[in-house]
Amino acid sequence: MRVSQINQCAFCVDINSATLAKRGVAMEKIDALANWRDSPLFAADERLALEYAEATTLTEPGVSDGLRARLSVLEIQCGVSPPSPESRRTAARVDNEVDDAPAPIENFRGTVVA
Repeated sequence: MRVSQINQCAFCVDINSATLAKRGVAMEKIDALANWRDSPLFAADERLALEYAEATTLTEPGVSDGLRARLSVLEIQCGVSPPSPESRRTAARVDNEVDDAPAPIENFRGTVVA
């Protein structure tokens, strides 16, 4: 969900929020996700996963060697993977940086979401 927030995909944030709630994540924690660095609600492994998600999603600062070394344990425990190509395409559409991006997507109400 953090990647969706960074990419400003409101539809993705909505779907991912609902999925997290359905899986039993407290709404207080879901609401705190955008400001996870300042929240006491996230455990050390969650913070590491969020740091990695941000580093692989944002152009800067990127994944440092130090972060990559710390991730080896997390990758084994959780199978952390980089953001999907669709996330990056959504971000590109939002920023209008890609000329050949697919047409905007409409949700079931007919509202353009990306």
